[in-house]
Formats: sequence, structure tokens, C-alpha cells
Amino acid sequence: MIDFTKFPYLEMRETQKEILDKLNDNWDRFRFFVIEAPTGVGKSAIAKTVCSSFRNAFLVTATKQLQDQYIADFPDGSIKSIKGRVNYPCDFNQRLNCEIGPCMVNKQLLKECRINCNCPYYNARDKALNANVALTSYAYFLRSTECGHFWRERNVLILDECHLLEQQITSWAAFFLSPRDLHLKYNLFEEVPFDKFVGLSIPPEEAGYPINKIWLGNIWDLIVKKRDDLFKDMEISLNGKQPDDLIEEELDELISTHKDYYEIDKLYKRLHVFFSATDKESWIIEPENDGLNIQPVNVGSLFFKYVNNWASSKIIFMSATILDVKGFCEELGLPKEQTAIIRAESTFDPQKSPIVYYPTGPMNYKSLDKTLPKVLESIKDILAKYPNDKGIIHSGNYKITQAICDNINDSRLIMKDNNSNNEKLLRYHINNSNPTVLVSPSLTTGADLKDDLSRFQIMVKLPWISLTDKRVKKKIELNENWYSAEMFRSFMQASGRSTRSDNDWSITYVLDSSFYYWVHKYQHWFPKQFLKRIVWKKD
Repeated sequence: MIDFTKFPYLEMRETQKEILDKLNDNWDRFRFFVIEAPTGVGKSAIAKTVCSSFRNAFLVTATKQLQDQYIADFPDGSIKSIKGRVNYPCDFNQRLNCEIGPCMVNKQLLKECRINCNCPYYNARDKALNANVALTSYAYFLRSTECGHFWRERNVLILDECHLLEQQITSWAAFFLSPRDLHLKYNLFEEVPFDKFVGLSIPPEEAGYPINKIWLGNIWDLIVKKRDDLFKDMEISLNGKQPDDLIEEELDELISTHKDYYEIDKLYKRLHVFFSATDKESWIIEPENDGLNIQPVNVGSLFFKYVNNWASSKIIFMSATILDVKGFCEELGLPKEQTAIIRAESTFDPQKSPIVYYPTGPMNYKSLDKTLPKVLESIKDILAKYPNDKGIIHSGNYKITQAICDNINDSRLIMKDNNSNNEKLLRYHINNSNPTVLVSPSLTTGADLKDDLSRFQIMVKLPWISLTDKRVKKKIELNENWYSAEMFRSFMQASGRSTRSDNDWSITYVLDSSFYYWVHKYQHWFPKQFLKRIVWKKD
């Protein structure tokens, strides 16, 4: 049962108590709990309370930024964060990270690193293994629990930002096989006889598993062999030497070989997941760009095989934006009799964070070029209203992002470049004393732009998933509502980036004129407080 004395703050909000009461009252009746609670409720404190009530727990969230936020919010030491090896510098050589450190192929060196606590990755991992709460991202959780034998099941598994779970599992499981790329990168067919080479270098031109079964099996055999060969090459590169003894050329060779090994190992793992699946016939296997695009359509079986078993007792899903809860549960295959749904309304004053319908024109693919000049003028008008305030423009895609930054002469606009990422972009925005304005299609979730970090938002385009993705088309065929739910989940996440507490305030402007139609079609999905935020007349 839940121990309310473990609540991390002196005062508990009424909505937090209601959610914890419902969890506690139904704890013995259900395995799965789906919690939909809006921004500002304090879901992280609820997660912390539940985790602290049991011997151990997994806490999984969507991004490294959210991991850092959890650690900042709860610095008592009970939560330990673990990220991928690439995030930790190698203690032996600062040019290396722990993903390509020499200890990966030198067991004696690895043993010494661990005994002497020299490796920052293994130090972080050991702390997470021994902590009450092991905190990580979906990407690391899925990869490490699949191939690492160091984790053990925990009492509770909390999946934060669970509206992204399907997307995360799909991205983790999907892969693309291009014979041309495989040969260029890894010389995959170097030992294949010519008559067999011709067949392997050209994948079948028809879709589906049965027609591609033999070809996939043969490619799999070659990838397994190449993976083993690359590992041996790394051992030869070291040749018994210590990392400090390697000359520059030897170090470059080791880094290059390990990058190849790391990439082919990821592909090896994806193929292993695919061949282990019991529903391979339902996966999308489509010829594309001289290769095969392979991805699952439904993720329920993958969830139960690779996620469900890591919780001995309960799994809790948390998000502000599940919306189609019935569809969410069906997608994961959660049994009704084992699943409890808990929903809460926002406590925020809707007048403090209005969503202003500011129709500028349709933003679909066919209309975009015609509408874009009007969009730029509308953005200029809105920016002029807030000359001294920070804000964010949710652009919808990188083409629009570039058009905004290229055509609007405003030094406040900042976007991600080739040498940056969202983490660096946010840090620059937060630490800059000037009224900077973020321009991005990929900050709809995970960004905490509280108080003066953002007083206005501009939603240029409704965040529809691209229809060029064959999986998206297949999902729409199976469930038309899925596509709309995915869009509105992103939209609602974006609309919650800038008002983060009861005392906070911001204004969101929606330029896409199709917003009116879609909100009215699916208004039964939305919390009442969200609908009260919408202002249907142009400012």
C-alpha cells in the first residue's frame, strides 16, 4: 500500500491527494493504473510518493531533460539517474566516451575500472542499481533491459509521459535494411560468392514477411558474422596495450571500428527483436529506397515481452495528454479487468493561459507555400506585442522553422543548428538575460518554460504525423481516431509548456485555421478546463 508519509513536500495539493487515495484504495484490485492529470497537478510528486512506498521502483520518462528535472526536484538521493554510455566521458582519454572506451574489448581493463571506481558510466549505473528509484529514459530502458543482464525486476514501474510510449517502442523496434549501405559501411558481402552476392544485394520488391523471409534470414547471418569480426578487430587494435600507450592513429582506428561495431550491434539487436516476435506477419515490411523498411504496427506484444515483466507488482502510466484512453489501453493490450483509469481536471485558472484562435490559413501540405507568407506576417504581429518577453514558436516542421528564422528580422529568434540539440538550445534560452524566443518543431514535450521563461507561445501548425510513413497509413486504416489522438496529444503537450503552476501565466496563439474543425469534432476527448482556455475570436 502507499505510504502517504513519503510525500516529498510539506503540503499536498487536493488533486494529488485524490489521485493517491484512488491508487491506494484500488491497489490490490488492479495491476495497471492509467493516470491522466494535467500540467500543474504535480505528477512527479505522486510518482515519488509511490516509488518511495516500496522497496524499489523503476521511473522511466521520455527525455534526458526530464531525468535532470526529476533529480533537481528531488535531491534527497533516493532517485539515481542512469543514461546511455555516450553521455559519460571515458576516464582514460577525454576523446573517448564510455560507449567507445577501450574497456569494451578489454575485460581486464574493465575489471580494473570497476574495482577502482574510475568509470563514470558504471559508477552511475551501480548507484541506480542500488537506489530505491532507478530513473532513466525510454530509449535506455528498452535497450538496456533487452540486452543487459544487470537489471532485476522491481516492485513498481512508473512510465511518465506515457503518451509517448507507443512511439518510443516503435522507434526502438523499427529498422531499415539497405544492402548498398550495409556493404558500403561494413563491406558486408566481401566473403559472399558472386552468385549469392547478386541475390543478397537486391532485396525482394514485394512487401510482407513470407516473401522476404529467406532473404532476411541470410542478411541476419551476415550481420551476426560481421558483428563478431568487428569485435575481434577492436581486440586486435588494442593488442594488449593500455589506452595511454596508443598513438593518435591507433586511437583513431579504435574509435572508427567501435563506431561501426556499435551501429551494427544496434541493428543486430533490432533483428533479434523482430525474429523473436510472435506476430512478425503483422509487421510492416516494405521495399523502400533499395532496401526494406521494417517496423511493428501494434506494440502490445512488445510491451508485454520487453516492459511488463520488469514490474513484479504494479505498472503506472502517467501523462497530461492521453485523451483517447480507451484506444491507449487497446493499443498496449491492457486487460480491462486489470486496469484502473484515474483522470483529474486542471486546477489552473483557464483565463491565465488562454489559447487564442488566430486563424491565418490552412497549413496542410498543399496549402503551406501559399499560407506561409501570411504566417510570417502573423508571427511578426505577435512578436511585436511582446518585445521584452521570452516565448516559444512551435513551428510544426524544420522547413517552417527555417523560413521563420530566415525571413523575420528579429535577433531574439533562436533555433537548433547542426552543432546543437534541444538540451543545449533550452540551456541557452534559460541562461540568456535577453528576451529570446525559441523556434522549434520538437519542443512540444519535456520543456519546462515556467514563469518568465515564456510568456507567449505560437502554434504555427497542428502537429500531425507525416502521412509519408507507411506505419501511420496502416494505423489510420485500423483506427482513424489514432491519428487525431496523436496530433492532439502533441498539441496539448505544447500548449502546456509555458504555464507551469497556479501562479504562472502565458498566452498561446494558434495560427492553423483547421484548429476549429478538429477541436469541435473531438471535443468529447478534452478536459473541461482545456476547452475553457480556448478563445474563438481573433485577438
